[in-house]
Amino acid sequence: MNFGESTQRLNWLFTADQLRKQREENRQRGLDALQQARARSASASAASLDALDSQSSAPAAAGPEPPSLDEELALLKYYASKLQHACRELRLPRRVLGTALTYLKRIYVQHSCLEHDPQQLLLTCLYLACKIEEHYISAAELGRLTGAPAELILRTELTALQGLKFDLIVYSPYKSIDGFLEDVKSAAADAEAAAGPGASAEAVAAAAAAAGLDPGMAGLAEPQLDKVRAAAYSAADALMLSDAPLLHTPGRLALAALRSGFGKSGIKLQQYVQRAAQRSGSTSGGGADAQSAAQQLQAALSELDQLGAEGARSVDQAEMAALDRKLKACRSALQGDGVGAAAAKAKAKADKQARKAATAAEQRRVAEAAVGILPDPPAAAAAGAAAEEPPSKRARTSDE
Repeated sequence: MNFGESTQRLNWLFTADQLRKQREENRQRGLDALQQARARSASASAASLDALDSQSSAPAAAGPEPPSLDEELALLKYYASKLQHACRELRLPRRVLGTALTYLKRIYVQHSCLEHDPQQLLLTCLYLACKIEEHYISAAELGRLTGAPAELILRTELTALQGLKFDLIVYSPYKSIDGFLEDVKSAAADAEAAAGPGASAEAVAAAAAAAGLDPGMAGLAEPQLDKVRAAAYSAADALMLSDAPLLHTPGRLALAALRSGFGKSGIKLQQYVQRAAQRSGSTSGGGADAQSAAQQLQAALSELDQLGAEGARSVDQAEMAALDRKLKACRSALQGDGVGAAAAKAKAKADKQARKAATAAEQRRVAEAAVGILPDPPAAAAAGAAAEEPPSKRARTSDE
């Protein structure tokens, strides 16, 4: 299966307005539940003082003001950065990092931080990513390495799977970055061959330009390409801390990161962006269609530059700690509001089903792999995916 047919493209790409609306609905659902919980708590307190007869409609118990939506998003970014740090400390492959971060983001498209603690789900996302990316680490081992209880990872596994709608295949930008660099090397080799043996630097440069390469891209030594790769990976890391993975295709994220990586080496990508647009399947009409696709891609890359800058912006740890305490106090009210018996029963059922669901998800992944439902090889798919327009921005509405 290629990206165009994936659940990621069909279910997990949004417009900015769609994303904001969904998050506002999630938060309002959490706020409504919190208000009801505090009202029940106030009623229970009044009953204990024999005052229910005068308080048929008890006011909500006092509590901390819930964080705003923007504060929730800042806290999610903070925990996403913690997830990146954990992956680096454990020296996990970047494909695991990309999948784990994507899982965390998807879950909080479906839920508010008031409903589920991101600190608890963070390692669960990593645990699932290690399984799906065939770099398995047991819950016990992951708990030992990170100091987290293995029981917590297993207990929240079903919650995470449900938040993901059991869509576990992820296309991240890191593999596409490698694909683009392979394409650059291939185009540079073709340009040198076209120029002929012993051709002058000017002739090679002209052939490279005809192939869609920018000045300086042809003839780069492997160490220089490795520097570009490292810089592009860092740019992708920043993009993954923003909303970019929910707004743009992984190919576009990769191209934006690659443009940043080459920029760090003093090479400005312009012609190569045109090459990526022309190689996209959406430009098969040629002419005006190709020009329009190139303009759309340039606009998307400009937006991604802004998202990357946003993702690279550091957060204040003291502020995040205060927000986290506030959220935990709110969730405590939700968990202890007099409906604990039902919650405990539901939790026990979820605990019982967690391993069963995880096994089913693993069997599904194995079955998908057996029939070839895996990401395309990067060199073949990267350029085409970069210019592809998400369906949410073409036909979907916020009501779909």
